[in-house]
Amino acid sequence: MLGGWPFGLLFWPLEAAFGPVIAWNLLLLATVVVAGLLTYAWLRALALPRPAAALGGLAFALAPYRLEQSGGHLLGWAALFLLLAVLAIERARVEPTPARAHAWGALAASAILSIALAGQLHLALGAVPFALAYAAIRFSRLSFVWTVIGALAAAAVGLAIRYTLIAHSPEESGRSVSEVRRYSAEWTDFANRWHTPGSEEFVYLGWLLPALALAGLIALGADRRKLAVLLGLAAAVPVLLALGTNLPAYTPVWRHFGPLHFTRVPGRLLPIADLALGALVAFAAADLLRRPQ
Repeated sequence: MLGGWPFGLLFWPLEAAFGPVIAWNLLLLATVVVAGLLTYAWLRALALPRPAAALGGLAFALAPYRLEQSGGHLLGWAALFLLLAVLAIERARVEPTPARAHAWGALAASAILSIALAGQLHLALGAVPFALAYAAIRFSRLSFVWTVIGALAAAAVGLAIRYTLIAHSPEESGRSVSEVRRYSAEWTDFANRWHTPGSEEFVYLGWLLPALALAGLIALGADRRKLAVLLGLAAAVPVLLALGTNLPAYTPVWRHFGPLHFTRVPGRLLPIADLALGALVAFAAADLLRRPQ
């Protein structure tokens, strides 16, 4: 596990040139811009009009939870790799030459692997299945094979960490229910932008974005049912899991699903929901733009 992968490679020269504070802030601002651009590029690859794709990019780039987990945590930064993976899957499907298609496929695999390499294993528990499902829905043999390769590599990293670093640490037997309960969200937290005491309990989504996303889900379901189901689940499941022990079914799943038993903060999958909500908002905007004036 390379805790700062790959952002440390960019931080070192910036730190040498400007000092640690400016270097960190430059990278933080860059991740916001890149998040918006990658989302825009992905949504354009799905044939959405430019204004709708731009709105989706803005929604993900400025998603409160992603930003909250970017200031003192790399979770919000690592979420960019999931975006890069789905964009690369789309590009691998349509490239006219095998060499370029394989290059994009390799990028998709590398992006999936990078989530695990960056140490965001909890995010990987949701991001890897999402990427695999996305590649299956948007199926092409080449992009799907590369996605599977990336998923297997990420799983290998997770297993290596489990049986080396974790196996010889105080967390060898997993987390405790009390730790999970401490960081479990409540329903009101999704509408509370001023939640205290810390970022680990901040899960703010607001009401307008989910409402627009619901409209987008309905519009998308009429044309692309499989994609609508995937994005709907990607938006809903992380939100439900963020409730942790406040959701009756969470504790038994947490106890008996091995990888989840080592997680402490149930909300760590919310960047996936942010991505799905941003995409669904874009589809809502696209549906509105298509309607006759």
